[in-house]
Amino acid sequence: MAGRRTLLPVLVGLLMTLAAPSLPASHIPVLPTGVVEWQGRLAATLNTQYFDPFLEVRGRIEGPEHELRYRSITVGSYARPHPNVKLGVFYRLQAGARHDDDWVTTEAAPGWAWQDTRGRLESVLIGDISPRFLLPFLPGRDWVFMLKARYEINLFDLHQSILLRPGITYFLMRDREPLASFSLAWGVYFPLSFGTTVIYEHAPYLEALVHLGPFVMLEATASLKTVTWSPSQDLKDSGESYAGAYPMRYQPLVFGVGIVLSYPG
Repeated sequence: MAGRRTLLPVLVGLLMTLAAPSLPASHIPVLPTGVVEWQGRLAATLNTQYFDPFLEVRGRIEGPEHELRYRSITVGSYARPHPNVKLGVFYRLQAGARHDDDWVTTEAAPGWAWQDTRGRLESVLIGDISPRFLLPFLPGRDWVFMLKARYEINLFDLHQSILLRPGITYFLMRDREPLASFSLAWGVYFPLSFGTTVIYEHAPYLEALVHLGPFVMLEATASLKTVTWSPSQDLKDSGESYAGAYPMRYQPLVFGVGIVLSYPG
């Protein structure tokens, strides 16, 4: 009798398993949590009276796999039509960028995966306007408000977006020369031709910039980035249901270090 009592739950569980419908292969990305990403950059600016040529090299270790995926090089120049306004035009060559449509069907199980984009080159054109104003009414008097407004078009997929990033910076001065600066900003990306949400990405952003010499600065940054994933075209074409799964919000904590070179023209 004791043996039958022990065997009965096992048989019931086996019958329930056989009768249950088989689960389809997952067609929704796994949303990782607690991800910490790292990025580094080297930037150089030549400061002249009217134009500031600019060069930047950037790399980022991303995702729960901690892969060096995103890399970019940006060239261009700022112009100064007014002491409080900068205008910029830039070209960026990037690899490893991940877009919503990179969630694709594959031959291997479970049939869906992020496309490996580390070898894919993309060209991005950028227009930038950055007004800034001194805030002398704040304690210390060395506070500056800046609003960065940037338009981007990716020539690979013709995705267009606008970045708005208001921010405030405090300059630590000695004999009217900056020793360091500390910034708090919030960047918001608005997609113009892709996605299903009004905001594609946003992040509060902290930056500390220390002057190591007259031309060399060391940068440290931290941000909590929120990226909104929308259904890929492959998923839409598959006919599989994704109701309730999107939009998905990926939130990595991103730390960065950089070297910034600034030379007078």
